[in-house]
Order: sequence, then C-alpha cells, then structure tokens
Amino acid sequence: MPAQQQKDSKAIASLVLGIVSCLCCNPLFACSIIGIIMGIQSRKANPDNNTMATIGIVLSAIGIVFQIIGIIVGIVSLATGAAASSSYTYHSSYY
Repeated sequence: MPAQQQKDSKAIASLVLGIVSCLCCNPLFACSIIGIIMGIQSRKANPDNNTMATIGIVLSAIGIVFQIIGIIVGIVSLATGAAASSSYTYHSSYY
C-alpha cells in the first residue's frame, strides 16, 4: 500500500471512529482513544493535508466528553434511585 494512501486511511479511520464514539457511548472509551491515536499519527505523517484527521480528533474528544457525562448521569440516577427506594418509613401501628 502506498504511503499516501495509508496516511489517508488513518485519517479516514480517525474520522469514522470519532463519529462512532459520538453516536455510541462505550464506557471503555475504546473508539475515542483509538480515534485520537490514529488522528495524531495521520497528522504527524502528513502535516500539509490533515483536515480529516483533525476532525476525527475533535469528534473523538467530544465522544469522550459525552461518555463521561453519560457515566456521571448513570451514577447519579443509580444513587438517587437507590436512595428513593430505601426511604420508606416503618410504622409500628400497622402490626
């Protein structure tokens, strides 16, 4: 595979992984991290034409932010749900 085509394929892969990381929240951050790594590699290999790699890096970073927000919302909803379900009062007059 020629070097230019390999550089472009890394930029395309970074862009695709950035889009996937924004649309699919994976708590392992796998798509986001790989997208950032491939985007940085593509930018280093081809500093003149790196628009797709830059967009892939930005989308991957946005995906990480979305995933962190999703994790925080999940933890808060579990905590408030557990607190709400255990907040009943015992009335001795019923027995």
